[in-house]
Amino acid sequence: MAEGDFGRSVAHAVTTSTDLGHGDAALRQAQASLLAESGPFLPQVSVGLHSTGEPGFSVGSFASLSQLIYDGGASASRQTAARARVLGSQVGRLDAASGAALGAVQAWAQVVTARALADAAEHSLRALEATSAKIEARAKAGLGSSAEALTAQSRLANDRAALAMAQSDVLQAEAIFAEAFGAPPKPDIALPPPAPNLPQAGAEGSPLLIRAQAEVFAAEADRTAALAGRMPGVSLSLSAIPGERAVSGVAAQQALSQARGRKARIAAAEAQVDARRVDLDATRRELDSRLRILSAQERAIEGRVQAARDAAAANQANLDIARSQFQAGTRSLIELLDAERETLSSERMQIQADHDRAVVGYAILAASGDLLDVFGIVLPAQPAAYQVHP
Repeated sequence: MAEGDFGRSVAHAVTTSTDLGHGDAALRQAQASLLAESGPFLPQVSVGLHSTGEPGFSVGSFASLSQLIYDGGASASRQTAARARVLGSQVGRLDAASGAALGAVQAWAQVVTARALADAAEHSLRALEATSAKIEARAKAGLGSSAEALTAQSRLANDRAALAMAQSDVLQAEAIFAEAFGAPPKPDIALPPPAPNLPQAGAEGSPLLIRAQAEVFAAEADRTAALAGRMPGVSLSLSAIPGERAVSGVAAQQALSQARGRKARIAAAEAQVDARRVDLDATRRELDSRLRILSAQERAIEGRVQAARDAAAANQANLDIARSQFQAGTRSLIELLDAERETLSSERMQIQADHDRAVVGYAILAASGDLLDVFGIVLPAQPAAYQVHP
């Protein structure tokens, strides 16, 4: 699928998607936060100037070196939280790409469907115009009533309004397509091919679920870091002033007046853990429900398509007979117009059923986290800066 025009177009839509651009930016931000948390145990070197105490304005230089040797595990916990958020941003980026791919598939299918519906509406209108012309000719010849002509004109006005609405839907679908793919749709595109049936692990492989799990890990690490704040920080320091001897020592630092603030931070971190666990459970339930619904739709879609086709064929046969009988004078105008309306309705149902059959498989793959593999889309390990596409 990745080698065809459809697959290549979807892959291009994903790589130029603003959703993926947001995902890339979020990942770079998370990576920068991890970098910021990765150096607490690196030596800290500082240099500066100080007053020598001599008459007049006199300054001297000094240098100091400090090394944190113990902080109760706060730094390690903050690094763990940052790594979890990097993981969450990575899978969030995959979810953004998967959503862009599904959106592209839906935009492609919607153009084809909107055009088919507009064609059906136009075909029905042309048939009704022919019927209306016959009725008017009969009325002028004194063989029909003016009521029949008025009824035909009323139905004709309704069909013209329906065609205008269908054509408006085509324009809207084509605009969405152009936004997703960066170019207007070709006049001869067809519905997407059926999505492949891949082995699925259910919701467990979904980027949404993995991201929610990463958020739980990050919140738990933040709580551990808050608890570590109850322990004093221990560091080794060395200071030197030129011409004087160096001074070294071990320092322990513990804020004694912030117990209430520390308790509040711990309580907030614990509440955040609970909130993220609730989000994880809600995400899992939502994904499981979505997959069950989509799988049920997929199982029922073939029967629905076949039923729609049977209905369309039966209504078309009834319309052909109704037209012959109306011409022979054995069926009323109302019966003919009803037959035409039923035929158009069944044709619309068939078009919509074909659309749903084309899309539902891709929706399942998006929910299970397998959609990018279908199109052979591999995101670069290191996100690049977003490029504005004309």
